[in-house]
Amino acid sequence: MMNKKVAITGVGGSISARVIAQTLEKNKQALVVVPGRARSENIARDLAFFCDREIVVLPPDEDVFLKYQARNRDASMELSACLRSIVSNKEVIVITPASGAIKLLPDPETYESKALDLRVGAQLDMYHVRDTLAMLGYERTGTVSVGGQFSIRGGIIDIFTPDGENPYRIEFFGDEIESIRTFDSETQRSIERVEALQVFPAASLLEYDETIDLQHHIWDYMKDAPVFIEEPDRIKEHLDLRRRELWNDLEYLIERGEAYKSEGAKIGGYENIEEMLPKRDVYFLQPLTKQIPGVETLTELKSVSHVPVNKYLGHLDILKKDLENYVAKSYKVVITASSPGRVTSLTDFLAEDFSGSDVSVEAGYLSAGMVLPEEDLCYISDNDIFDSAKMAGRRKKRRTGQPIQSFTELKAGEYVVHDNHGIGVFQGIVEMKNQGVVRDYIQIKYQGHGVLYVPVEQMDVVQKYIGAEGKAPKINRLGSDEWKRTRERAKRAVDSMMDELVELYAKRKAESGYPFSEDTVWQAEFEEAFPYEETEDQLRSAEEIKIDMEKAEPMDRLLCGDVGYGKTEVAARAMF
Repeated sequence: MMNKKVAITGVGGSISARVIAQTLEKNKQALVVVPGRARSENIARDLAFFCDREIVVLPPDEDVFLKYQARNRDASMELSACLRSIVSNKEVIVITPASGAIKLLPDPETYESKALDLRVGAQLDMYHVRDTLAMLGYERTGTVSVGGQFSIRGGIIDIFTPDGENPYRIEFFGDEIESIRTFDSETQRSIERVEALQVFPAASLLEYDETIDLQHHIWDYMKDAPVFIEEPDRIKEHLDLRRRELWNDLEYLIERGEAYKSEGAKIGGYENIEEMLPKRDVYFLQPLTKQIPGVETLTELKSVSHVPVNKYLGHLDILKKDLENYVAKSYKVVITASSPGRVTSLTDFLAEDFSGSDVSVEAGYLSAGMVLPEEDLCYISDNDIFDSAKMAGRRKKRRTGQPIQSFTELKAGEYVVHDNHGIGVFQGIVEMKNQGVVRDYIQIKYQGHGVLYVPVEQMDVVQKYIGAEGKAPKINRLGSDEWKRTRERAKRAVDSMMDELVELYAKRKAESGYPFSEDTVWQAEFEEAFPYEETEDQLRSAEEIKIDMEKAEPMDRLLCGDVGYGKTEVAARAMF
């Protein structure tokens, strides 16, 4: 039977997600290929509203010619979690930008064979487990906090798998696994016992085993999964441009003696997707009817009729009139609300005039609404109503100083700071063999003949030195107490400042202040207009500030947070 090649036109934005959800086959995985990373995240959020399957987003394939992971491990962890979901035969939907789709991967059977099987009652040498975890790309730490880490304490091994919500604790009695259970990484409290655990590689095998043949793609891991390709002409343009840029990078590296021309085989393109097309059912999603690159004959051509909804910009009176028109036409209307607050406010708004009608509010994020005349159906997003949907922002823990995103930013001879050893000079990246595994290490030179080698996976403990311009810092001596004393002096200075602040706060406490009134309806509307869903810390801070402002004593509160953590939103609430 010939595989289907279906072109679906008239789609884009959130309507693409609905079409994909309606086309999904039961008991089958699905692959969605889109032009870029931003689009992959947007369609993932929309798709989550229309179906209840697990959805994973593959990272783009960047820095093709880097032979070491001199960046954070997020992309590797995302890839690992995705592969884990696929090989577990879950009904998962994989969404990938074009570059991620053509990333070269090991054979699926080889990947699965690398998994470490742990089961209660099994006889295993702890040192064998330790060495295997290292071979699989897991990083040994004091305590586990994120995916891809493991720690050992006595007869206990903690493992945080890339796809796990919580880490696992394996207790040994001699060489026998006595128990396996999940636990909370913050409180260390046990959650539930499990009988077995399969630990898959924490990073792509490309990073640690050069003997493995990398000739496969993400679709090779997904048996009989249909493929949805959004705007294939744009994807081809993107991959053609990427190819030219990567060849320029490779030629530069060849001139510097850091690469060989044969490494050009790593550069994929749209031809990789074309080779896959005859082997799968493929659905091409396009806003307009266009020639599809690599496809001569289609088995079916469909068109979706839809109309975008109005943008209300907070004018609920106009929304009310439109809703009355939809009800008069016997349309079913679904209003999506991306936060609990908006669910409540929109439900209250409908209660007075639309009780008993086919107008409802559903919790969930939708980037934009749509009117489907042929189905007598209308979706209205809170983004259409308020011009901003409440989106959960990805706020990651950041450090003080200037974090290093890639060691290609650094040049040999530049100053860096190690958390525990102080200021040194970056010498470059060196390749070393440890426990039978070849890895890359950051080489830092200290005063005298001291040299420190830091695994590139632990790049977060090294930062660029930031000091007075034009003034060279004092290099610390490795193994001495000098850096420790510097930190202790800083601690004493902070303690002295604290004594002064305590005295100052005591004086301020005795003075009178101006008590502000409690929140009004206007305050609630103002706060609802912010685009992102508030974090627990933001809500707590805003509430504490309001309580202070309503007291008859001077407020003295310092709001701290790194760039992008939402300090301005909290301050704006207080100012309003």
